[in-house]
Amino acid sequence: MTKFEYFMPCFIFVMAICGASSAMAHSETGESHLISHQALYDITLEQVSSGAKLSYLSGTAASSLRQNCHDWEMMQTLSTLIGLDNGQSIKRKAEMEATEALDGSSYHFMYDEKIGGEEALSYTGAVEGDAATFTIKGKTVSFPLQKETLFPTRHMVTLLEKALNKEKNGTVYLFDGTEVDGSLLTSYFILPSQKVAPIGLDSKFFGDHRFVLILSYYRAEDEASVPLYEVRYVLTETGVIEDMLMDYGDYKVSARLTKVGLLKNKACEG
Repeated sequence: MTKFEYFMPCFIFVMAICGASSAMAHSETGESHLISHQALYDITLEQVSSGAKLSYLSGTAASSLRQNCHDWEMMQTLSTLIGLDNGQSIKRKAEMEATEALDGSSYHFMYDEKIGGEEALSYTGAVEGDAATFTIKGKTVSFPLQKETLFPTRHMVTLLEKALNKEKNGTVYLFDGTEVDGSLLTSYFILPSQKVAPIGLDSKFFGDHRFVLILSYYRAEDEASVPLYEVRYVLTETGVIEDMLMDYGDYKVSARLTKVGLLKNKACEG
């Protein structure tokens, strides 16, 4: 199993704020103000084949994004209980923190994973210019990224802008630091906008419309026609992800929003 298989893709913690100062996106139908916030999700195993060797998977995820003076500050914690078909049960906790410059010039991140309370994986990394660097157990590795690669918040902002402008499909490059590798090529398909349906949460967080996005992820240098995984999620015009379905081929995992709250942007000093 790769780390991706038991850690949510980058989208779960990327609740984007569009623009360094105005924090809003525009469309033909008006303005959509995106919000800094924290969100909680329930994680559930929706479908599994015999090849996955899983019997159950459940847990919770907490994600947040806050705008600072010069960057976005993102945090995510995922706690899961995983049951294997041999009867083994695994408790897993993964945490990721990242900062992304508002102008997209740099990206810094850290990842920490524990299985059964024991350290399983921990690393830090950064992107400056067109190269990414990882430091794992005192060893440093570097590799180039594709030109025009986007980091998580800008990736989400780009998709939302395309949705608001009624674009239907395309491709963009992404790097989020969740694998020691280069850029991912994301192929997206956007369904028409819909009115937000009541989900038992305060409607002020969601705006007037939401979009269903379907994304497929490929290694940038791989010519394979089968994606690494696919994600279908509902994104509101305020940048809140309502729910998500991740398809890893042998199994599918859902993330459903249970609570959301506003966060204050950090003021610039001086």
